[in-house]
Amino acid sequence: MTRITHSLKLTSLALLFGACGDRILPDLNQGGTTEPTLQSVIDPSDIILVAGGNTTRSTSPFPSHTIASFDQSTGVRKELLYTADSTEYLWGARVNTEKNKLVFTLDGSSDYLAALEPVTLSKGVFLISALLSGTTMRALAKLSDDSWLIAEATNSVEKFDSSLTNVSANGFRITTGLTQASRIRPISGDRFMIFQPAHTDDRPRVYANANAAGPTSVGLGLSCVNNCDIQDGVELPNGNFIFSVTNAAYNSLLITNSAFAVIGQFFKDELNLPGPGIMALLDNNYLLVCTTLNGNCERILINGNTGTLASPSPFIFHPVYSRNVTDIEVIPEDFNGDQ
Repeated sequence: MTRITHSLKLTSLALLFGACGDRILPDLNQGGTTEPTLQSVIDPSDIILVAGGNTTRSTSPFPSHTIASFDQSTGVRKELLYTADSTEYLWGARVNTEKNKLVFTLDGSSDYLAALEPVTLSKGVFLISALLSGTTMRALAKLSDDSWLIAEATNSVEKFDSSLTNVSANGFRITTGLTQASRIRPISGDRFMIFQPAHTDDRPRVYANANAAGPTSVGLGLSCVNNCDIQDGVELPNGNFIFSVTNAAYNSLLITNSAFAVIGQFFKDELNLPGPGIMALLDNNYLLVCTTLNGNCERILINGNTGTLASPSPFIFHPVYSRNVTDIEVIPEDFNGDQ
C-alpha cells in the first residue's frame, strides 16, 4: 500500500484517513499547505531478498520467484515488492541510488534489467540490450566505477559502463573458465569475485574492474581442493573475508585474511544454518546468511574472527519469499524513493 503524508493547516493533531485507508498526517505548519508527499515502500536499511533460485517457473505452487523486503531489526517481512509471472525468472538485484530505483535481472520472453519504482512498485526498463540474450540471466553487480556486471548466462558475464554502454575490451565479455556463474561480488582494490559453486572447479575467481583478463583463483587451502561448493564471500571492514562453504566436510562459514589465507572456522551450526549460501553485511556488525536448504536466513554477530547466532532462530523464514535466495540487497541510507 502506498503511504501518503499530507501537510494541512489545521488546529488539531487528529489523524485523517483517506477513502482507501491511506494515512494523511497533519502538519501544524502555519506557512500554508504543501503538496502531498508519496512515500516509498522501500526504506533505507531494508533487507531485500530475491528468492526462487534454480526452481523452475513450472514448479508447483507457482509462482516461486519473488522479491520481498524484510525489517533489518526484527526480520519481519514488510512488503512483497515483485512477483514473477509465468514467463519470468529472477536472480539478482541492486539499488541504483542516483535514480532511486531497485534494479533486477528479468529473464523472460525478453531479457533485460528491470527497474522497480519504489512508491508504486511499477516495473520499468533500466537496460535492454541484444547482448542480454543468454540462456538464463543470473548475477548482477555494480562496481566501484559505477559500471554494471551482468551474468547474461551461466557462462557469460557482460560489462556495461556507467552510461550503460557495453564494454567489449580488456577481457570483457567474460567467458573463459565460466560454466555456472551465479554470484558476482565487488571487493576492495577495484576488483570483483565471481562464484560458481555448481562448477567442477568452483574456486572463486578474482578479476580487476578495469581489465578482466588473467583472473586469479581463490583456493582457500581446503581439503576439498577445487570442489568445495563455495557459495559466496563477504569482505569485512577490516579487510578479512567470510566465505560460505557447503561442502559436507565444512558446511560452515570460514574466515580468511585479506590475502585469502584461511584463519579458521567463523561459524558453524548445522541445525539452524545448514548449507550456508548467499550473505550480506548488515549494520551494527551483523552478517545475514541464507541457507541453500530450508529457507532460513540467520543473523550472525561478528566477534572478531568468530560469529555467534544473534537472534532466536530463524531470524527470517518464509516458505516462498526466503526460499532458494539468490541475492540480498541492503538498502543504503542515502536511498530516498519518496516523490
